[in-house]
Amino acid sequence: PAKAKAAPPAAAEFPTLGGSGGAASSSWATQARDRERSAAEAAARPAPLPAPPRKKTFEGIAEDYFPGLPSAAPAAPRQATSAAARAGAAAGAVAKAKAGYAKAAAASSQQRAAPPPDSWEEEEEEELVVIHNPLDAVAMSEAANAARKNTKATSKQGGRKGAVAVNSWAK
Repeated sequence: PAKAKAAPPAAAEFPTLGGSGGAASSSWATQARDRERSAAEAAARPAPLPAPPRKKTFEGIAEDYFPGLPSAAPAAPRQATSAAARAGAAAGAVAKAKAGYAKAAAASSQQRAAPPPDSWEEEEEEELVVIHNPLDAVAMSEAANAARKNTKATSKQGGRKGAVAVNSWAK
């Protein structure tokens, strides 16, 4: 007895694979038209507006959980300064700047040039100076310029700049 083969399924059972399925198996063009029509209808309808956000109120929470704490920091008392006080402060700043200028000028006149180091390892790093007052910065820059002019005037060798070096060994 030979075994009988099962019959393949009919095409009508698979409408999407080309079988005839009646209304369920409409053509791809009809389906595309239906999709376009439904998209146009959805676009024509106005989108529903989202509900406005509800304002949250937190009444009584701070009083319930933190009864002894204030809700904000206390305001600092504002001090009114008179014109005389402002003028005195400005005069003090000018006097301080002049004193700094005189001090810097005195220090620069006493300062001597350091001998050149024998190696690069012996060089000291320059210190950075942070200046918080602009008047001090002006005074220090003027003092530095005055010191630079002073060292130029004292260290000039007159008449040697363009001179030809003479060999002392050849006579």
